[in-house]
Amino acid sequence: MNLNKSDRLIFERGEQRKFLETTKKVLKCKNYKELAKFLNIPLKTFENWLYEEQSLPKNIFDKIVKNYPTLKSFRKFILEKRYRFWGQIKGGKKTFKIIIKKYGRKELQKRRSRGGKKGIKILMKKYDITIEKNEHFWELLGILYGDGCLSKFKSGGKVFKVIVISGHKHDDRHYFENRVIKLVEGIIRRRPKIKEDRKFNGIHIYFQSKKLFDYLIKNFNFPIGKKELLIIPKELIDSNQKKINAFIRGLFDTDGSLYFEKNYSTSYHYPNIEIFSKSDELLNEVKLLLENVEFLVIKGKRRIRLRGKSNLEKWMKEIGSSNMKHISKYLVWKIKGTCLPGKIFKINDRIELLKTHKLPLTELPFNYGEKFSLDRTVAS
Repeated sequence: MNLNKSDRLIFERGEQRKFLETTKKVLKCKNYKELAKFLNIPLKTFENWLYEEQSLPKNIFDKIVKNYPTLKSFRKFILEKRYRFWGQIKGGKKTFKIIIKKYGRKELQKRRSRGGKKGIKILMKKYDITIEKNEHFWELLGILYGDGCLSKFKSGGKVFKVIVISGHKHDDRHYFENRVIKLVEGIIRRRPKIKEDRKFNGIHIYFQSKKLFDYLIKNFNFPIGKKELLIIPKELIDSNQKKINAFIRGLFDTDGSLYFEKNYSTSYHYPNIEIFSKSDELLNEVKLLLENVEFLVIKGKRRIRLRGKSNLEKWMKEIGSSNMKHISKYLVWKIKGTCLPGKIFKINDRIELLKTHKLPLTELPFNYGEKFSLDRTVAS
């Protein structure tokens, strides 16, 4: 099947992914690799369609619908059909005609030679970022302190400065797609992509920003490679409580855990919040910041812990979470008074349970970094 010659279908936002997820269920495929094999396409190409980074070819849609007519209902979500290179062709022909008519072919050749250099300058100006230290910036810094990493290496005579944020393939996908990417995009002015690590069930966001990379090292002594010594910037400690809460929220959403234990009972009802780090200095500073606003904090080896209902309610009200992994556990606990461990009661199961209760999501009784939708579930 030649994908290059096929027209492209433009779906409503999120519907292309739902179509492919539904196809997987209808075909009873064990995973997306099996579905990609059925469609006779590379897995990477399929993932680009799944994450809506590329539009779906019409011949693929037709092939699926022809064999499984129940999926025809997705036709109503198709906004339009386009030829694959329609935009480039239309724009290119129009521009060439104007230049040739007005200036002649020699001028067209000159502009082509100058265009490359000028284009580079325009792109450099477009992505020349200005770092504004607002709540979003401090939340992203908390994320980097948690599961972020700076990497510097040489290849082909060039030096590459890469920033990486890592998470779990299932538990953190909703968080990465709906929060982390938006925070990064808000600073570097371009949207990074999520890459999967199938071997370790991980997902990673890789992006290059020399200015942000150098800024983190110069202003916060952020280490390249392993993060064994991390110190909260004095500038943040001296700032307002909203920025401090944003930083702690980012740290908790990446290197934190919310779980419920039995505590001499038969049900998992007693809440525990934990934040982990190899940096003892970082844990001591976070503990002090939390105690300053009357949290009860216990310091352990490579972790701090907040126990009990009052600590959890205060946390969700004042600091909150942007990660559905934590939010879903909290909401299940609020509804049922108990929540099984994440290894038993997985995130998709929690989300399905919450959907049945039709929660008024715009009036949730706690603080969270970004409004979310239970319909945007993680990949199965």
